[in-house]
Amino acid sequence: MFGLSIEHLLVLAVAALFILGPERLPGAAEWAGRAIRRTRAMLAQARDEVANDLGADFDELREPLQDLADLCTTGQRAVLNRYLNEPEVPPRRARAPRPR
Repeated sequence: MFGLSIEHLLVLAVAALFILGPERLPGAAEWAGRAIRRTRAMLAQARDEVANDLGADFDELREPLQDLADLCTTGQRAVLNRYLNEPEVPPRRARAPRPR
């Protein structure tokens, strides 16, 4: 989730406990949860509206963007392995040696 490990989340939780205190922390967590749910709902609604407006073109537009998102979330080593081991262009044929 957002590139955070369990240790990072634990440090953030402890910092929030010290900053907000035990009285306000549950209210702040509830507010954050509501804000995240509302944001997700708005994004889903916007995506549905765009998909309805564009129709079949939406899928054609979404494929390259999904490939780009996959590249961003995949590690560098995995990307290199994928593109070096599975090239999209056919490999060059070996040239015959020139007669001398």
